[in-house]
Amino acid sequence: MINWKIIISMIGGTVLIIIGASLFLSKPVNNSSAAIDSQKLVLGATHVLGEENAPVTVVEFSDFQCPACRLAALTLDELMVKHEGKIRFIYRHFPLTSIHKNALAASIASEAADSQGKFWEYSRVLFDNQNTWEQLGSPQDLFINLARESGVPDLDKFKSEISKQLKKDLILADMSFGNQLGINATPTFFVNGKKVSASGLKLAVEEVLSKPQ
Repeated sequence: MINWKIIISMIGGTVLIIIGASLFLSKPVNNSSAAIDSQKLVLGATHVLGEENAPVTVVEFSDFQCPACRLAALTLDELMVKHEGKIRFIYRHFPLTSIHKNALAASIASEAADSQGKFWEYSRVLFDNQNTWEQLGSPQDLFINLARESGVPDLDKFKSEISKQLKKDLILADMSFGNQLGINATPTFFVNGKKVSASGLKLAVEEVLSKPQ
């Protein structure tokens, strides 16, 4: 004789298990859209513009050979002028060495310029002349000319530093940090710890500034 009570009980239990599993799998998971502590993003950074107490902190992982990074730099310049004193900007290296053959060399050259207080000026001429050096087999001579153009005072020292790759470890550390954050493209921005695209940078900054400070 079939015990229908037992069968119904078993079916009911199975249904509950299926429903429970479905609810569990449908729960939202923590993903890369979650904000990151801005202090973590800034820690150890060497290229910083703006005041520490500025209401907006923008961190960029960038590649000097990346055309989108060149355009994003113009947008950022506009924002820094428009919202003077309200934005702190941190630049971090993330040369995409697999597709941009001279990107790492450009980062090394920018660090040689930084040794003489000309990182930001040199960054600008790198972006402005990107089409000139990006496909060169050996861009070092042009990088030296760009150092002269950007006002680097001691060209012999600059040439020596790019030859010795003195600050390569600093660049690799930025790249490693970016990899830990799951970054796989440039430019990647964080606005007060929230990851945003280049196209969303302006909106993200102005959204923060529109709130009562």
